[in-house]
Amino acid sequence: MPCSTIVGKSAVALVLSRFNATHPIKQIVDVGPGMGSHRRLFGTMATDARWIAVEIWGPYIARYGLDRLYDTVYLSDVSCFDFSVIDAGGVILFGDVLEHMSKDTAKRIVAKSIGQFDLAVLSVPIGHWPQDEENENPWEKHVDDWNVEDIDGAFGDCLGGSIPVMFKPGISLAVAFLAKPHLRKEVKAQVEKCSALLQSTRSLVDCNLGFLPDLLDDSVVDAFQRAIGPHLV
Repeated sequence: MPCSTIVGKSAVALVLSRFNATHPIKQIVDVGPGMGSHRRLFGTMATDARWIAVEIWGPYIARYGLDRLYDTVYLSDVSCFDFSVIDAGGVILFGDVLEHMSKDTAKRIVAKSIGQFDLAVLSVPIGHWPQDEENENPWEKHVDDWNVEDIDGAFGDCLGGSIPVMFKPGISLAVAFLAKPHLRKEVKAQVEKCSALLQSTRSLVDCNLGFLPDLLDDSVVDAFQRAIGPHLV
């Protein structure tokens, strides 16, 4: 789907706000933005950041106004995208993307990108979430399943921590944060604090918006930002 669940978005917001407080984010690269959910939800958090999208399905660019929403949009399959056209540093987001490709391809892409960016954020459904192509887009199909052990095994060498988020039994995902060596200890501490906050404040899991709210609706975005705002740094 060009949209993605609200579950996990608060975990990303909490960690990014803390990371930005100590290491101002100059750019955020959004891989597979679809309708641009991350830009809509997080755009006010790192106000000086430049937003860059790498989108594989051309019709989404016009349909969701990605060329107006992002500073730069690259129409490309991320598996063959040349990251060298983007400046080093900042954050790269793989939000509900890795399940759309084989695990081997996902590992290769993430490994290639983490050497260039300070922080990589992976939001991955846990378990079997079947999905076929949608909107005539063959890349919407889910190709591989992930579990927490898969994430640890694939990215453990650069893992700064992960936050498992359960919406209800059988529906959960993990948000993993990969960082360069000199940032890893700091990121791990930030992730642990945010994980504890999510556990103690369960309403932040979906910010009382349900599983799949309409993120094209400005009132939904406003509601998310009101719910998460008091917990940001």
